Amino acid sequence: MLRLRHLYSCYRSSHVIVRSVVTRQGAAPGAVSRLPVGLDADAVVTAALDLLDAHGLDGFTIRALSAHLGVKGPTIYWHVGSKEHLLEAVVDRVVAKTVEPAPAGTPWEGRLRRFFSLVRESLVGHPGVMELIRSVHSRVFEHWTAEVLDIMCRAGFDTNDAVTFAHIALVHAIGSAQAEANVRSADYLEPQPNDREGRRYRVKPGILRKDLPPEIRLATSYDPDQQHKIMTEIFVDGLHAQLTERRRSQ
Repeated sequence: MLRLRHLYSCYRSSHVIVRSVVTRQGAAPGAVSRLPVGLDADAVVTAALDLLDAHGLDGFTIRALSAHLGVKGPTIYWHVGSKEHLLEAVVDRVVAKTVEPAPAGTPWEGRLRRFFSLVRESLVGHPGVMELIRSVHSRVFEHWTAEVLDIMCRAGFDTNDAVTFAHIALVHAIGSAQAEANVRSADYLEPQPNDREGRRYRVKPGILRKDLPPEIRLATSYDPDQQHKIMTEIFVDGLHAQLTERRRSQ
Protein backbone atom coordinates (compact mmCIF):
# COMPACT_ATOMS: atom_id res chain seq x y z
CA MET A 1 0.00 0.00 0.00
CA LEU A 2 2.88 2.36 0.70
CA ARG A 3 4.03 1.97 -2.90
CA LEU A 4 0.54 2.69 -4.19
CA ARG A 5 0.19 5.77 -1.99
CA HIS A 6 3.53 7.07 -3.25
CA LEU A 7 2.42 6.68 -6.86
CA TYR A 8 -0.89 8.44 -6.19
CA SER A 9 1.05 11.22 -4.49
CA CYS A 10 3.13 11.58 -7.66
CA TYR A 11 -0.08 11.76 -9.69
CA ARG A 12 -1.58 14.52 -7.53
CA SER A 13 1.55 16.61 -7.66
CA SER A 14 2.38 16.05 -11.33
CA HIS A 15 0.46 19.06 -12.62
CA VAL A 16 2.54 21.30 -10.38
CA ILE A 17 5.81 19.53 -11.08
CA VAL A 18 5.67 19.47 -14.86
CA ARG A 19 6.77 22.97 -15.69
CA SER A 20 9.96 24.33 -17.13
CA VAL A 21 12.69 23.13 -14.78
CA VAL A 22 15.36 25.39 -16.14
CA THR A 23 16.28 28.55 -14.27
CA ARG A 24 19.07 31.03 -14.45
CA GLN A 25 21.07 29.08 -11.89
CA GLY A 26 24.33 30.83 -12.55
CA ALA A 27 23.00 34.34 -12.11
CA ALA A 28 23.68 36.30 -8.94
CA PRO A 29 20.67 37.88 -7.21
CA GLY A 30 19.92 41.27 -8.75
CA ALA A 31 22.42 40.77 -11.56
CA VAL A 32 21.87 42.75 -14.75
CA SER A 33 21.82 40.49 -17.80
CA ARG A 34 24.23 41.32 -20.60
CA LEU A 35 23.01 38.40 -22.71
CA PRO A 36 21.56 38.64 -26.22
CA VAL A 37 18.15 40.28 -26.28
CA GLY A 38 15.35 37.69 -26.49
CA LEU A 39 17.47 34.78 -25.32
CA ASP A 40 16.10 33.05 -22.24
CA ALA A 41 15.82 29.54 -20.85
CA ASP A 42 12.75 28.83 -22.97
CA ALA A 43 14.59 29.82 -26.15
CA VAL A 44 17.54 27.63 -25.18
CA VAL A 45 15.24 24.63 -24.68
CA THR A 46 13.55 25.28 -28.03
CA ALA A 47 16.90 25.44 -29.83
CA ALA A 48 18.11 22.29 -28.09
CA LEU A 49 14.99 20.43 -29.20
CA ASP A 50 15.52 21.63 -32.79
CA LEU A 51 19.08 20.30 -32.76
CA LEU A 52 18.04 16.97 -31.28
CA ASP A 53 15.35 16.57 -33.93
CA ALA A 54 17.83 17.40 -36.70
CA HIS A 55 20.93 15.53 -35.54
CA GLY A 56 19.90 13.11 -32.81
CA LEU A 57 21.49 12.70 -29.41
CA ASP A 58 24.89 11.72 -30.83
CA GLY A 59 25.07 15.01 -32.73
CA PHE A 60 23.97 17.18 -29.83
CA THR A 61 26.60 19.15 -27.91
CA ILE A 62 26.60 22.38 -25.96
CA ARG A 63 29.15 23.70 -28.47
CA ALA A 64 26.78 22.98 -31.36
CA LEU A 65 23.90 24.57 -29.44
CA SER A 66 25.99 27.66 -28.70
CA ALA A 67 26.89 28.03 -32.35
CA HIS A 68 23.25 27.59 -33.33
CA LEU A 69 22.23 30.40 -30.98
CA GLY A 70 25.26 32.58 -31.74
CA VAL A 71 26.47 32.68 -28.13
CA LYS A 72 29.26 31.21 -26.02
CA GLY A 73 28.93 28.04 -23.94
CA PRO A 74 28.84 29.85 -20.58
CA THR A 75 25.77 31.75 -21.76
CA ILE A 76 23.92 28.45 -22.16
CA TYR A 77 24.89 27.32 -18.68
CA TRP A 78 23.90 30.72 -17.24
CA HIS A 79 20.36 30.06 -18.38
CA VAL A 80 19.96 26.34 -17.72
CA GLY A 81 22.51 25.48 -15.04
CA SER A 82 23.88 22.31 -16.61
CA LYS A 83 23.55 20.06 -19.63
CA GLU A 84 21.62 17.56 -17.51
CA HIS A 85 19.05 20.19 -16.52
CA LEU A 86 18.72 21.25 -20.13
CA LEU A 87 18.08 17.74 -21.40
CA GLU A 88 15.52 17.12 -18.67
CA ALA A 89 13.77 20.35 -19.66
CA VAL A 90 13.71 19.22 -23.31
CA VAL A 91 12.02 15.96 -22.32
CA ASP A 92 9.53 17.84 -20.15
CA ARG A 93 8.75 20.19 -23.04
CA VAL A 94 7.94 17.35 -25.42
CA VAL A 95 5.84 15.24 -23.07
CA ALA A 96 4.14 18.07 -21.15
CA LYS A 97 0.83 17.54 -22.97
CA THR A 98 0.63 13.96 -21.73
CA VAL A 99 0.10 15.08 -18.13
CA GLU A 100 -3.10 16.95 -18.88
CA PRO A 101 -5.92 15.17 -17.01
CA ALA A 102 -8.66 13.38 -18.92
CA PRO A 103 -12.16 14.86 -18.74
CA ALA A 104 -14.00 13.94 -15.56
CA GLY A 105 -15.99 10.73 -15.84
CA THR A 106 -13.89 9.24 -18.64
CA PRO A 107 -14.01 5.42 -18.31
CA TRP A 108 -10.74 3.59 -17.80
CA GLU A 109 -10.73 2.33 -21.39
CA GLY A 110 -11.02 5.88 -22.70
CA ARG A 111 -8.27 7.07 -20.38
CA LEU A 112 -5.95 4.31 -21.57
CA ARG A 113 -6.64 5.01 -25.25
CA ARG A 114 -6.02 8.70 -24.60
CA PHE A 115 -2.76 7.98 -22.77
CA PHE A 116 -1.44 5.82 -25.60
CA SER A 117 -2.37 8.46 -28.17
CA LEU A 118 -0.77 11.33 -26.23
CA VAL A 119 2.48 9.46 -25.69
CA ARG A 120 2.57 8.56 -29.37
CA GLU A 121 1.92 12.12 -30.52
CA SER A 122 4.56 13.49 -28.18
CA LEU A 123 7.36 11.05 -28.95
CA VAL A 124 7.02 10.07 -32.61
CA GLY A 125 7.66 13.61 -33.79
CA HIS A 126 10.83 13.83 -31.70
CA PRO A 127 12.90 10.64 -32.09
CA GLY A 128 15.87 12.39 -30.49
CA VAL A 129 13.87 12.70 -27.29
CA MET A 130 13.16 8.98 -27.35
CA GLU A 131 16.91 8.50 -27.26
CA LEU A 132 17.04 10.86 -24.31
CA ILE A 133 14.49 9.06 -22.16
CA ARG A 134 16.81 6.08 -21.94
CA SER A 135 19.20 8.12 -19.84
CA VAL A 136 17.33 11.21 -18.59
CA HIS A 137 14.81 10.93 -15.77
CA SER A 138 11.89 13.31 -15.97
CA ARG A 139 9.26 13.65 -13.28
CA VAL A 140 6.73 13.29 -16.07
CA PHE A 141 7.54 9.58 -16.01
CA GLU A 142 6.37 9.46 -12.40
CA HIS A 143 3.08 10.90 -13.59
CA TRP A 144 2.88 8.32 -16.36
CA THR A 145 3.38 5.54 -13.84
CA ALA A 146 0.76 6.94 -11.49
CA GLU A 147 -1.70 7.52 -14.34
CA VAL A 148 -1.57 4.02 -15.81
CA LEU A 149 -1.56 2.51 -12.32
CA ASP A 150 -4.73 4.41 -11.48
CA ILE A 151 -6.25 3.28 -14.79
CA MET A 152 -5.55 -0.36 -13.93
CA CYS A 153 -6.99 0.05 -10.44
CA ARG A 154 -10.12 1.67 -11.88
CA ALA A 155 -10.41 -1.23 -14.31
CA GLY A 156 -10.69 -3.59 -11.33
CA PHE A 157 -7.24 -5.13 -10.90
CA ASP A 158 -5.86 -5.61 -7.39
CA THR A 159 -2.71 -3.73 -6.44
CA ASN A 160 -0.19 -6.38 -7.54
CA ASP A 161 -1.87 -6.98 -10.90
CA ALA A 162 -2.37 -3.25 -11.42
CA VAL A 163 1.37 -2.67 -10.99
CA THR A 164 2.15 -5.47 -13.45
CA PHE A 165 -0.20 -4.23 -16.16
CA ALA A 166 0.77 -0.61 -15.60
CA HIS A 167 4.37 -1.56 -16.33
CA ILE A 168 3.32 -3.44 -19.46
CA ALA A 169 1.27 -0.45 -20.62
CA LEU A 170 4.26 1.87 -20.26
CA VAL A 171 6.51 -0.51 -22.18
CA HIS A 172 3.89 -0.76 -24.91
CA ALA A 173 3.39 3.01 -25.17
CA ILE A 174 7.07 3.86 -25.43
CA GLY A 175 8.03 0.80 -27.47
CA SER A 176 5.29 1.38 -30.04
CA ALA A 177 6.32 5.00 -30.45
CA GLN A 178 9.94 3.95 -30.93
CA ALA A 179 8.97 1.33 -33.52
CA GLU A 180 6.88 3.84 -35.46
CA ALA A 181 9.66 6.42 -35.42
CA ASN A 182 12.07 3.79 -36.74
CA VAL A 183 9.75 3.02 -39.64
CA ARG A 184 9.21 6.68 -40.50
CA SER A 185 12.96 7.26 -40.69
CA ALA A 186 13.86 4.01 -42.51
CA ASP A 187 15.82 4.61 -45.72
CA TYR A 188 14.01 1.84 -47.59
CA LEU A 189 10.52 3.29 -47.02
CA GLU A 190 8.70 6.21 -48.62
CA PRO A 191 5.22 7.77 -48.36
CA GLN A 192 2.57 6.07 -50.45
CA PRO A 193 1.91 7.90 -53.74
CA ASN A 194 -1.43 9.72 -53.88
CA ASP A 195 -1.72 9.66 -50.10
CA ARG A 196 -2.65 13.29 -49.49
CA GLU A 197 -1.98 13.16 -45.76
CA GLY A 198 1.32 11.33 -46.21
CA ARG A 199 0.56 8.91 -43.39
CA ARG A 200 0.98 5.60 -45.22
CA TYR A 201 4.32 4.12 -46.22
CA ARG A 202 5.58 1.53 -48.66
CA VAL A 203 8.89 -0.08 -49.54
CA LYS A 204 10.65 1.95 -52.24
CA PRO A 205 10.37 0.61 -55.81
CA GLY A 206 13.16 -1.69 -56.87
CA ILE A 207 13.86 -3.09 -53.40
CA LEU A 208 11.25 -5.85 -53.32
CA ARG A 209 11.59 -8.89 -55.56
CA LYS A 210 9.50 -8.62 -58.72
CA ASP A 211 8.10 -12.12 -58.26
CA LEU A 212 6.90 -11.42 -54.72
CA PRO A 213 3.28 -12.60 -54.25
CA PRO A 214 0.78 -9.70 -54.22
CA GLU A 215 -0.38 -10.40 -50.68
CA ILE A 216 3.22 -10.34 -49.41
CA ARG A 217 3.88 -7.11 -51.29
CA LEU A 218 0.74 -5.61 -49.73
CA ALA A 219 1.91 -6.70 -46.28
CA THR A 220 5.08 -4.60 -46.67
CA SER A 221 3.01 -1.40 -46.70
CA TYR A 222 2.63 0.42 -43.43
CA ASP A 223 -0.18 2.55 -42.01
CA PRO A 224 0.93 3.96 -38.62
CA ASP A 225 -2.52 5.29 -37.69
CA GLN A 226 -4.23 2.02 -38.44
CA GLN A 227 -1.59 0.06 -36.55
CA HIS A 228 -1.91 2.33 -33.52
CA LYS A 229 -5.69 1.96 -33.40
CA ILE A 230 -5.61 -1.81 -33.79
CA MET A 231 -2.82 -2.34 -31.25
CA THR A 232 -4.64 -0.12 -28.75
CA GLU A 233 -7.86 -2.09 -29.11
CA ILE A 234 -5.96 -5.38 -28.78
CA PHE A 235 -4.42 -4.09 -25.56
CA VAL A 236 -7.79 -2.95 -24.14
CA ASP A 237 -9.47 -6.22 -25.15
CA GLY A 238 -6.62 -8.14 -23.55
CA LEU A 239 -7.16 -6.33 -20.26
CA HIS A 240 -10.88 -7.15 -20.40
CA ALA A 241 -9.97 -10.80 -20.95
CA GLN A 242 -7.59 -10.74 -17.98
CA LEU A 243 -10.28 -9.21 -15.75
CA THR A 244 -12.82 -11.83 -16.86
CA GLU A 245 -10.37 -14.64 -16.14
CA ARG A 246 -9.67 -13.30 -12.66
CA ARG A 247 -13.37 -13.02 -11.83
CA ARG A 248 -13.93 -16.60 -12.91
CA SER A 249 -11.13 -17.87 -10.71
CA GLN A 250 -12.38 -16.08 -7.60
